[in-house]
Amino acid sequence: MIGPMNGSTWEQYRFINEAELPLFFTEPLHRPYYIQQWKENGWTTIGEYGSGLTEDLSVDEEMISSIKTALEPAGIRLRSLDLAAYREELVRLHPFLLQAFSRNFLYTPITLEDFLDKYLPLQPYLKKEFVLLAEDAAGAVAGVFLCIDDLYDTASRTLIIKTIARDPDPRFRGLGHLMAAQVYREAAARGYTSIIHAFMYNQGTSTAISGHFNGRIFKTYMLFGKTLLCNGRSIVPVFSLAGRRKHPNVLLSLTVISRSLSGSWRTRWTVPRNISCPKGSVKAIMCWCSSRCPLTCTG
Repeated sequence: MIGPMNGSTWEQYRFINEAELPLFFTEPLHRPYYIQQWKENGWTTIGEYGSGLTEDLSVDEEMISSIKTALEPAGIRLRSLDLAAYREELVRLHPFLLQAFSRNFLYTPITLEDFLDKYLPLQPYLKKEFVLLAEDAAGAVAGVFLCIDDLYDTASRTLIIKTIARDPDPRFRGLGHLMAAQVYREAAARGYTSIIHAFMYNQGTSTAISGHFNGRIFKTYMLFGKTLLCNGRSIVPVFSLAGRRKHPNVLLSLTVISRSLSGSWRTRWTVPRNISCPKGSVKAIMCWCSSRCPLTCTG
């Protein structure tokens, strides 16, 4: 079982270690003692994250110039998101983001309908100069930077870099740094005093970008996992990337492996509503252990 997670990594998940400190906009809200409660009940850390803060909005122009030169063969062009055609832009971004995030820890795809439901309400809070798209010579999306004001910070002006996505093609190596430089220049020109690189997975590429732009980790987060017992059988979460690639349209599918009384292992693929799903797409386990356990552990 994995938690805290509100369905998938597209929604709220993770506990914040410094829950007693003031929150920035979009951070999870919970009681400081929740983490200790989970640990005392057998949960262990399976993922660690951090948010980096910098008050130095300077840009290493020499480094950025060399990156820009290296990207010239790809014909990279940066532009702001067209907020007047916001829905159309989201429809175009949806397949790109599915591809860009597909290697992320615990990734699951999201339908276009759910994607629009999630991001359309964000429109009033966005500023076009802080939502950048990178397009290649053919006009295909190669990168996205989504930033939003820290609406909780009333003492100063802080910008939150919420989403960074890049096409994994080696031709676009360094694109994240190029886009970050554009954001930093624009933020400095508009009077922002600090920038937060939010919710970076410790083994992710965003952490390196934050470090290159003087970010220091000031908030940390954790995600927990736990092995379950279901009606006396051991339930073990298993993660399969191969299955996810074969069945990219399966949402929140689960694999349950149970040891039967005879000692043999049997596998059942299910989801919280107990619907059968293709083999191999694995994210988490939802279990309500009772005399009428909804998880069928007999394969």
